[in-house]
Amino acid sequence: MGIQHEQHHDAPASALADYTGAADWLDRYAGPFFETRSSLDWFIKRHRRELVECGALIPREGRSGSLLSVSKFPKAVLQILKSRAIAKAAA
Repeated sequence: MGIQHEQHHDAPASALADYTGAADWLDRYAGPFFETRSSLDWFIKRHRRELVECGALIPREGRSGSLLSVSKFPKAVLQILKSRAIAKAAA
């Protein structure tokens, strides 16, 4: 019974481990897409709804700041940029 209890808590913990703070994500994963914190913050502000809907962003108020999914955020950024580029090219 004790092992089942521990397994039950491991699943949510591993899902949460995919998220990191914006500053940490910027330092580790931003690559050429976001060179400054301001550019990342602007992108998040402008595309907040799309990022939240796909699970790439967990917005939080206060000093702790929002959390970004290490696996989902880059995919969402690419999808948003691709969609915008296609729309711009079609205009």
